[in-house]
Amino acid sequence: MKLISPQQLTANDKASQYVRDYYNHPHSHYLPNIVTELLLLDTGDEFLPVTINTGEEKIAPGEKNSYVISPLTAFIDYAQVEINALKKSWLTWPISGLIMLIGVALRAAKLDRLIQINNWLLSTNLYPANFLCTGEQKINQLKQFFTASYSNFAFAFRSLNEVSNQNTIAILRNAGFISIPTRQVYLFDASAGEACSFWQKHNTQMDAKALQKMPYRLSLGNEFSPVDFQRCEQLYRLLYIEKYSVLNPQYSAQWLAAGQSNGWLTLIGLRNTAGKLEGVAGFFENHDIVTAPIVGYNTSLPAKEALYRRLTQLCLQRALTKKTLLNFSAGAAKFKRLRGGVPAIEYSMVYVAHLHFYRRWCWQSLGYLLHKIAVPLMQRWQL
Repeated sequence: MKLISPQQLTANDKASQYVRDYYNHPHSHYLPNIVTELLLLDTGDEFLPVTINTGEEKIAPGEKNSYVISPLTAFIDYAQVEINALKKSWLTWPISGLIMLIGVALRAAKLDRLIQINNWLLSTNLYPANFLCTGEQKINQLKQFFTASYSNFAFAFRSLNEVSNQNTIAILRNAGFISIPTRQVYLFDASAGEACSFWQKHNTQMDAKALQKMPYRLSLGNEFSPVDFQRCEQLYRLLYIEKYSVLNPQYSAQWLAAGQSNGWLTLIGLRNTAGKLEGVAGFFENHDIVTAPIVGYNTSLPAKEALYRRLTQLCLQRALTKKTLLNFSAGAAKFKRLRGGVPAIEYSMVYVAHLHFYRRWCWQSLGYLLHKIAVPLMQRWQL
């Protein structure tokens, strides 16, 4: 087991190429709100990207490291965004006060001093089907390696849920990792093909008709020009950054082009009659799961254009064609439920047993509070 720096990379697998791409582009243009040290972990069975953060990374003025890197951003800043979105003042004020108090303790505990294994800088990371298949032996090797090399860092696995990663969560829990609830995601199981339950939903069928009869032309990412990739960046920003939150990862045209070129991202767009892209979806997937970290559209067009509905249908059909599970991430909960999305709580599994008592206590307390307060809120208000 070893960490490989970009200068030492020789393999051409997707993870190796991803790490190389990150270092071949200035971060301020490539991923402007993500600052991290990105290395490649060779476990002996697979290569995995690993992010290493001290919590002292320099971000541009007015910016915060995205939640895909910073747990402080995820559990304080983004949590506040989600609570405000409820628009329930009787709930917002007390929860906001609690978040503020918790934030003081978490900053003192240096929560951002963190190593995240298999972190692709995406909203949802995917794990190989045989990940940790050797169970106790593999995870003990990981623990020994990271506690010896980075004794002052917590280390974690992000984007785990009990549907897709039940065995992995159980192995990590037995190895002393603590579970930190992060959000509620929506899953669409297409393993049964057109017999799957979500495909029978009225809204899903209506969206399928809207995709079939539309004034837009499907365009594959391998046909995109540099201008198209710039447009993809713009469309993604319109939805995820300007409509939702600047705390979401800010993916650039260069990042999107590198992903399409090197095979770790598959883009598909909707072109209008003039040939301009008005919507885009990007897939990150393995043999078992499809995710869509990139969705964007021209939000200035009227709702009757049904761009989000059509892009969602593209994602569902991608999973249907492959007969896999679609992890459609968080957000737009009512919309996804109406189309048959099944909610699942997502966790980060964090190892802190080697840390100073106060830092260990803060991580454990955070997990306890999120299980007792955040999870019921997510389930009650269908976040």
